[in-house]
Amino acid sequence: MKPSLFRCESCGSARVKRTKRRTLLQYARMLFGDYQLQCLECGRRFWVNIFLVSKILHAKCPKCLGMRLDRWDPKHYHVPRWKTLLISLGAHRYRCTRCRFNFVSFRLP
Repeated sequence: MKPSLFRCESCGSARVKRTKRRTLLQYARMLFGDYQLQCLECGRRFWVNIFLVSKILHAKCPKCLGMRLDRWDPKHYHVPRWKTLLISLGAHRYRCTRCRFNFVSFRLP
Protein backbone atom coordinates (compact mmCIF):
# COMPACT_ATOMS: atom_id res chain seq x y z
CA MET A 1 0.00 0.00 0.00
CA LYS A 2 1.30 3.42 -0.93
CA PRO A 3 1.74 6.04 1.80
CA SER A 4 -1.09 8.50 2.23
CA LEU A 5 -1.06 12.28 2.17
CA PHE A 6 -2.29 12.23 5.78
CA ARG A 7 -0.69 10.78 8.92
CA CYS A 8 -2.19 9.35 12.10
CA GLU A 9 -2.36 11.93 14.87
CA SER A 10 -1.38 9.50 17.63
CA CYS A 11 1.29 7.18 16.15
CA GLY A 12 2.37 9.14 13.04
CA SER A 13 1.81 6.25 10.62
CA ALA A 14 0.98 7.05 6.99
CA ARG A 15 -1.05 3.84 6.67
CA VAL A 16 -4.53 5.30 6.94
CA LYS A 17 -7.81 4.64 5.15
CA ARG A 18 -11.06 6.53 4.81
CA THR A 19 -13.84 5.13 7.00
CA LYS A 20 -17.41 4.54 5.88
CA ARG A 21 -19.96 7.20 6.63
CA ARG A 22 -22.51 6.16 9.25
CA THR A 23 -24.49 9.20 10.32
CA LEU A 24 -26.04 12.27 8.75
CA LEU A 25 -23.55 14.40 10.68
CA GLN A 26 -20.68 12.65 8.91
CA TYR A 27 -22.30 13.29 5.52
CA ALA A 28 -22.80 16.94 6.48
CA ARG A 29 -19.15 17.30 7.52
CA MET A 30 -18.08 15.88 4.14
CA LEU A 31 -19.73 18.86 2.43
CA PHE A 32 -17.14 21.06 4.14
CA GLY A 33 -14.22 18.76 3.26
CA ASP A 34 -13.93 16.91 6.59
CA TYR A 35 -13.33 13.18 6.26
CA GLN A 36 -12.87 10.58 8.97
CA LEU A 37 -9.78 8.41 8.56
CA GLN A 38 -8.68 5.33 10.48
CA CYS A 39 -5.08 4.35 11.17
CA LEU A 40 -4.26 0.81 10.06
CA GLU A 41 -1.49 0.57 12.68
CA CYS A 42 -3.18 1.65 15.94
CA GLY A 43 -6.85 1.66 14.84
CA ARG A 44 -7.49 5.25 15.98
CA ARG A 45 -10.03 7.32 14.04
CA PHE A 46 -9.52 11.02 13.38
CA TRP A 47 -10.91 13.80 11.20
CA VAL A 48 -8.96 15.62 8.49
CA ASN A 49 -9.89 18.42 6.13
CA ILE A 50 -9.01 17.64 2.52
CA PHE A 51 -9.26 21.27 1.41
CA LEU A 52 -5.58 21.92 1.98
CA VAL A 53 -4.64 25.31 0.57
CA SER A 54 -1.51 23.94 -1.10
CA LYS A 55 -3.36 20.96 -2.62
CA ILE A 56 -6.74 22.45 -3.53
CA LEU A 57 -5.93 22.79 -7.23
CA HIS A 58 -4.77 19.18 -7.54
CA ALA A 59 -6.91 16.13 -8.24
CA LYS A 60 -7.40 13.57 -5.48
CA CYS A 61 -8.86 10.08 -5.65
CA PRO A 62 -12.47 10.29 -4.41
CA LYS A 63 -12.19 6.81 -2.90
CA CYS A 64 -8.94 6.87 -0.89
CA LEU A 65 -7.86 10.56 -1.24
CA GLY A 66 -4.55 9.50 -2.80
CA MET A 67 -2.70 11.93 -5.03
CA ARG A 68 -0.55 9.53 -7.06
CA LEU A 69 -2.46 9.35 -10.30
CA ASP A 70 -2.00 7.85 -13.76
CA ARG A 71 -4.04 8.28 -16.92
CA TRP A 72 -6.43 5.64 -18.28
CA ASP A 73 -7.57 4.95 -21.84
CA PRO A 74 -11.35 4.89 -22.44
CA LYS A 75 -10.91 2.20 -25.13
CA HIS A 76 -10.14 -0.40 -22.44
CA TYR A 77 -12.95 0.45 -19.96
CA HIS A 78 -16.71 0.86 -20.05
CA VAL A 79 -17.24 4.59 -19.65
CA PRO A 80 -20.67 5.77 -18.40
CA ARG A 81 -22.38 8.50 -20.39
CA TRP A 82 -21.94 11.15 -17.70
CA LYS A 83 -18.18 10.52 -17.61
CA THR A 84 -18.07 10.70 -21.41
CA LEU A 85 -19.87 14.03 -21.22
CA LEU A 86 -17.40 15.36 -18.64
CA ILE A 87 -14.44 14.17 -20.75
CA SER A 88 -15.87 15.94 -23.81
CA LEU A 89 -16.15 19.12 -21.70
CA GLY A 90 -12.45 18.96 -20.85
CA ALA A 91 -12.19 16.73 -17.75
CA HIS A 92 -9.05 14.61 -17.36
CA ARG A 93 -9.08 10.82 -16.94
CA TYR A 94 -7.22 9.67 -13.82
CA ARG A 95 -6.51 6.29 -12.22
CA CYS A 96 -5.36 6.09 -8.62
CA THR A 97 -2.20 3.99 -8.32
CA ARG A 98 -3.07 3.12 -4.72
CA CYS A 99 -6.61 1.72 -5.03
CA ARG A 100 -6.82 1.46 -8.87
CA PHE A 101 -10.01 3.54 -9.07
CA ASN A 102 -10.80 5.28 -12.38
CA PHE A 103 -12.34 8.75 -12.19
CA VAL A 104 -12.53 12.04 -14.07
CA SER A 105 -11.68 15.49 -12.74
CA PHE A 106 -11.21 19.00 -14.04
CA ARG A 107 -8.30 19.54 -11.63
CA LEU A 108 -4.68 18.95 -12.57
CA PRO A 109 -2.58 16.10 -11.08
